[in-house]
Amino acid sequence: MEQTTIEINPREAMRPYLQRKERYACLVIHRRFGKTFGCIQDLGAKALTCRREHLPVARRNLNSAPLRYAYIAPTRDQAKDVAWPYMKDFFGVLPGVVINESELKVTLPHGAIIRLYSGENYERMRGLHVDGIIMDEYADIDPSAWALVIRPCLSDYKGWATFIGTPKGKNAFYEVHKHAENDPDWFSLLLKASESGILDADELMDIQNDPNITRNQYLQEYECDFTIANPGSIFLEDVEVARKEGRLSNDIAAMSGVPVYSAFDIGLPMNTKCWIFQVVGDKIKFLQMLSGSATINTPSKWTELLLNLGRSRNYSWGVHFLPHDGETVWRPSFVEAGISNVECLARAPDEWDTINQAKRMFNRIHIKEDECEEGVRALENWSSKQVQKKQYWTNKPAHDMYSHPSTAFAYACWAVSLGRCISGAGKSTKARRGSGVRVRMGTSGDRGRSGVKVIK
Repeated sequence: MEQTTIEINPREAMRPYLQRKERYACLVIHRRFGKTFGCIQDLGAKALTCRREHLPVARRNLNSAPLRYAYIAPTRDQAKDVAWPYMKDFFGVLPGVVINESELKVTLPHGAIIRLYSGENYERMRGLHVDGIIMDEYADIDPSAWALVIRPCLSDYKGWATFIGTPKGKNAFYEVHKHAENDPDWFSLLLKASESGILDADELMDIQNDPNITRNQYLQEYECDFTIANPGSIFLEDVEVARKEGRLSNDIAAMSGVPVYSAFDIGLPMNTKCWIFQVVGDKIKFLQMLSGSATINTPSKWTELLLNLGRSRNYSWGVHFLPHDGETVWRPSFVEAGISNVECLARAPDEWDTINQAKRMFNRIHIKEDECEEGVRALENWSSKQVQKKQYWTNKPAHDMYSHPSTAFAYACWAVSLGRCISGAGKSTKARRGSGVRVRMGTSGDRGRSGVKVIK
C-alpha cells in the first residue's frame, strides 16, 4: 500500500505548541503572525495520527464513533475566509479525502471528520462528540458556547481544546489566558510583534506612524495588551470605579423583608437575561444575574425558576420588570403561573436614555460579583460603534453577546428611576434630580409676585 507523507514546517515559535502534551492551550498572538495556519497544522497532524491511544482500548470506539474535530470562528464567513483555504490545501493532497464545500467539512480516508462552525450558531454542535477543537478569536465568541455546549462535547473521549486570538479588553478570553498562565495543566503562549520577529522593525514603525491607527489600537493588536478597553466602552469606567470603591463584592446580601425585583431583556433562550436586585436606602443592590439556557427556554420555565428562587432564598418579591415587547407572551405566562406583579416598562424614546440613566445612577450601585460574574463581564465589555444614518454618523450600542445582560441591567436602573421600586426605608426610589427642588403650577398670583411657595 502506497504511503503518503505530509511534512509540517511550523514557525519556530509555534513548534512548542505542536509538541505540547497538555490537553488545553491558550495562544495570545499578534496580528499577521499566522496563528490560525499554525493551529490548522496541529489539528491536521492530530486528525491524521490520533487513534485515541490515551483511552483504554474498550473506550476508543473508533468504528461506531469516528474521530471528529472542529474549528470555530465568530462567524461562518470568517471560518470560510480564514481557515477553509488552509484546510483544503492541507488535506487536499491526500488520496481518498472528501471535501464538502457546502458544509465546510473534510472527511479523511480513515473516516475522521473535520468541520468548520460558527460561534453565532454554536448550538449546532450540541450533542456531538469532539476529539479536538480550535476556538479562533475567542474574544468575539459568546462564552456560554464553551460552558453549555462545547466543553460537554469533549467529555466522551477526553478531547483537547485550543483558544486563540488577540486581546479585546478583559473579557472571557482574558480570563482563559490568565488561567492558562497559572495552571500547569495548560499550555500558554503570548507572542508580541516586537518579540516574535515575524514583522520587521521598519514595518512595525510604519504601522505605529500610520495616522489612522491609534496608539491603543497598535498596543492591542500587535503588542497583545489586554488593558486596552474596547473603543466606545459604555460601562467599563463605571465598573472600574465601583470596584475600586468596594461596591463590587462577594459580601453583598439581600436584606430580609425588603422587596426583591427582577428585570429582563428578552431574546432567544440563550440571550434572555435577568438581573435580581433590591433597593435598600440609597443603595441599589444587584444580587444575581440569571441567563436562559437549553432548559430555561420559555416564559413558563422562567416563572418556575423565579418561584423556586424566591422560596429557596426567602425573597419577598416586588415587581418583575419586562421590556415593552413582553406584553403579548411573557406577561400572560407569568400571570398564569401565579406571578401577578409583572410590569412591562414603556419603551424609552431612545436606547441611550436607559443607558445614560444607569450611568447616572452607578454611584449607588453595589453588585454581588460572584453571582453576577457574567453580567459584570458584559458591563465591562459592552461598547458602542459609529454607524451612518443617511448623511450623518451616530453612536449606536453594539448588539452582541454583551448587550443582553447590559440592557437588562439598564432596564433595572430605568425602573428604579421611574419610581417603580420601594426601598428598604419604605420610600419610592424615583431618581433624585438636582438639588431636590420641585416646581408645580399653583393658583394665579398678582403680577410682579413670584408665587414661590415651599412645599414640604
